[in-house]
Amino acid sequence: MRRSNWLLVLFGIVPVAIRSRAFIIGGCVVHLLTYDPDFKEIFSEIATDEGMMILKSIKVGTLPLEIDAVLEVPSSAPLTHLSPIRRACEITGAQRFVIEFKGPTDPLKLTSLRKLIAYRELFLIESDVEEERRTACVVISTRHPRSLLSKSNSRKYEEGVYSVELSNQKILVIVINRLRVIPENYGLLVFSSSKRVMDTLIDRLIDEQMSSKDRKPNEEKFISYTVKLDFESYHRVAMRRGVPMSIVLENIKKAIDELGIKSVIDEVGLREVVEAVGVKDVVKELGVREVVKELGTGEVLQTLMSETDDPETLGLIRELMDRLA
Repeated sequence: MRRSNWLLVLFGIVPVAIRSRAFIIGGCVVHLLTYDPDFKEIFSEIATDEGMMILKSIKVGTLPLEIDAVLEVPSSAPLTHLSPIRRACEITGAQRFVIEFKGPTDPLKLTSLRKLIAYRELFLIESDVEEERRTACVVISTRHPRSLLSKSNSRKYEEGVYSVELSNQKILVIVINRLRVIPENYGLLVFSSSKRVMDTLIDRLIDEQMSSKDRKPNEEKFISYTVKLDFESYHRVAMRRGVPMSIVLENIKKAIDELGIKSVIDEVGLREVVEAVGVKDVVKELGVREVVKELGTGEVLQTLMSETDDPETLGLIRELMDRLA
């Protein structure tokens, strides 16, 4: 069906005459499983960029027990933006980590640590029973578990990196909200729930994006992650910094390229995504009914009008708008 007739059919105005016409790799391996969707999606992207390959659905035992992630980190892994993982290797002497992720609404408790130790043992039984010494436990926690660290046999190595001794095992605890805002930590800082940390991170990413001298293309992707994970913070900082709307929209486009249009719509909002990429791509992803329901028929038609210079299509859009009026 021709584009012009597609427009008529979408809005239910189909004259008889028209109705009849035909028209994851470098050396590191990450095993990720379903848990927190945002962490899984974004960390998968970051891990791939850091030279890791991603495999999914690793069961441990016969029950549906699933580990958040298992990272294999050979000495050749660059870990350019995941410095805390490098520190975990140095502290534990391990090259493989069974990982538990704790988001902002999921506080770290002693029971979580005991489960993580059990997951490690089940993983070793299922996967690599001879490699116990090279496999350690790591918790990546958004929030700072002050109570747990104060009540347990814990140690602080640097800001944001701690260990806890439990059942004769050393468990590394990486606290995202406590990490220094430096490029080496970007791979975890994008998951921060701290307004202060996110604002500082976004400020620095904007500085790098706006500066031709300091611009680092391999770090620009982290703006896409902040757009997806915390668009409210990104938009607030961008407006405060006077970032042109054209660049804001360009960063939304980059986020869509990295993560997919539906994923970005869920966080950013349909209207903003339409403004960034146009209505056609959004209709293709969600369907016309959903877009019209959100924006209204008139606004959809006006947006379509701005996206085309075909005289016939423009005429049909104007005709539709006149009829709707």
